[in-house]
Amino acid sequence: GSGNWGLIAGSLMQVSVSENNRVWGVNAGQNIYRWLGSSWQHIGGKLKCVSVGQAGVWGVNSADNIYYRLGTYGDVNSAGTGWVQIPGKLKWVSSAKGTVFGVNSNDDIYYRSGATSANPKGTHWVRIAGKLSQIDSWDDKVFGVNKAHNVYKMHIEHCKDDDTLISSGRRTEQSSTGWNGESRLAVDGNTDGNYRRYSCTHSRFNFNNWWKVYFEANYAVSKVVVHNRQDCCQNRINGAMVYVGDEYCGTIKFRPGQLIYSVDCNKAVGGSVTIKQPHNYLTLCEVKVYGEKSERNPLQNI
Repeated sequence: GSGNWGLIAGSLMQVSVSENNRVWGVNAGQNIYRWLGSSWQHIGGKLKCVSVGQAGVWGVNSADNIYYRLGTYGDVNSAGTGWVQIPGKLKWVSSAKGTVFGVNSNDDIYYRSGATSANPKGTHWVRIAGKLSQIDSWDDKVFGVNKAHNVYKMHIEHCKDDDTLISSGRRTEQSSTGWNGESRLAVDGNTDGNYRRYSCTHSRFNFNNWWKVYFEANYAVSKVVVHNRQDCCQNRINGAMVYVGDEYCGTIKFRPGQLIYSVDCNKAVGGSVTIKQPHNYLTLCEVKVYGEKSERNPLQNI
């Protein structure tokens, strides 16, 4: 039967609805429209895809150029004041909770870092491991589908950069090295989850493993974000424990299809971060530690 669907006047090729019931869409001519409750308001510009959400209204045009609608951050009831082009190329975007997700013509996945109410355009795109042809978000979750029509889910919290990235390019070491999986590969900025592309660490043995990154001073660490291997053996990350100095932050629990794991460290202070895996091989495709310098002394085991 027809269920409870009600026909709305107009004709669109793509539509987006936010948590605050804002509705934007584009038609076959790539004209942009905003729903006012009983009629459509035409918005200037041309887009093939538009998305409305907490991060505002975003869209891409037929050339895969990316645009943000000024004055729409926070999922407000506003038509905005104009489009501003954002660097990069994407074929699809999704305005999310605190960030923006997108995929490009190669099905690479990205999120927008640094998007805030003070700087709604964000600062740069960060690549996420995996391949998706389309992506969308709701509440604190992101959903995507690939070319094989498989469906994936991830939590948005794993893509928030609340503090400064402090781990990139730092000195590292690990308990052992196998299959050319050097410890430095976890802080080289490459989040590719395919081990064969030489982007991930690998321990030599499958027990009592650890990996460590060192800082030149004590830092208050807010979180540790781990990019897991994707081409094989994803469940090996299950049970990996994260420490700042000697202070325990949390344990990673494997979830099928999850690409990134974030462990909250609640501003624990230390001069290093260690990830321990006592029960399996340890492979890390990227480790991103966020925090700020601290004058506090770290907790120490007695």
